[in-house]
Amino acid sequence: MSNTPTNIRIAMIGFGNAAQAFCKILLDHESRLYREFNINYQIAWITTGRSGNLVNPLGINLREVLHWRQTVGPFTPNYPDLTEETTEDLLAQGNYDVLIELSPLNIADGQPAITYMETALNQAKHVITANKGPLAFAASRLQQLARAHHVQFLFETTVMDGTPVFNLVKDTLPHCRILGFTGILNTTTHFLLEALAQGRSFEEALEDGKRVGFVEADPAHDIEGYDAAFKTTVLMNTLMDANITPVDVITNGINNLQPADLQAAYKRHHTLKLICQGTLVNGHPEGSVRLQEIPLNHPLATVNGTSAALIIETDLMGSLTIIENDPEIKQTGYGIYSDFYRLLKVLAVRR
Repeated sequence: MSNTPTNIRIAMIGFGNAAQAFCKILLDHESRLYREFNINYQIAWITTGRSGNLVNPLGINLREVLHWRQTVGPFTPNYPDLTEETTEDLLAQGNYDVLIELSPLNIADGQPAITYMETALNQAKHVITANKGPLAFAASRLQQLARAHHVQFLFETTVMDGTPVFNLVKDTLPHCRILGFTGILNTTTHFLLEALAQGRSFEEALEDGKRVGFVEADPAHDIEGYDAAFKTTVLMNTLMDANITPVDVITNGINNLQPADLQAAYKRHHTLKLICQGTLVNGHPEGSVRLQEIPLNHPLATVNGTSAALIIETDLMGSLTIIENDPEIKQTGYGIYSDFYRLLKVLAVRR
């Protein structure tokens, strides 16, 4: 390894809560990264949907950006590094080494994030994302582009925040074939189901969830099952080479559920959970998201609060269960950081 530090230029699309959590972890560990990998990183540019875009070829001051966003909010016209250049402009210039794509999910077609990633990969830039859309609609195409240009395409945060799912399979299950999976992957619906089981009405459960921050102002994407369907699609595309889109996943949410349904299941020593499943039926991939009644001694029946869980079925290692306990935004930020760390390990080996 050369003694000369390597400079890594980071471009970021999106600067919401997950991006800010990642940046805090990055700042806290920058000296550690330098010692371990002999690298210096610079934030080349940041673009946002409504708060303004920043660019600085010498590197944006990340501490100042975080302080501004947390105390002021949007970048005002007098903010240093503010630019009128668009995301497309900055991508086209190619003045970065790794794109961290954290824009909001578009449930219609995954755009414009797919195009952003394709542009970066075609420029032989590494890509890290927490965005489910591109992997739900274009996983195979994006992975092929990454292989063709010999760059990394990393997406650990798309399904279970920072919990290792994709990297666990890739790094620790060599030659294992994934036969299927079963999981609880949407924490909003899980929270609501627990509230209903306690006798609250659906409306009361929604208001409770909004008050404590577990439920979005418009929770339709969650309660109708679409978020879970996207995660199911991502898992099937990346772990099982399914090459499907969310419309191929049979999807039913919890919007028609009543507290009495849960109470009746409990009397039968069962509970109701919104279950995501991906299987191979005669070699054909089939995915579903739907309420299922499961025994109280089932591993998924014991998953509580805003926790998530995934049971992976393999040909050589049998069944493996991964549980994420009550994640917060810090875990999402760590998932992005873990992918960045993984990228640096790969780059260190190549040098």
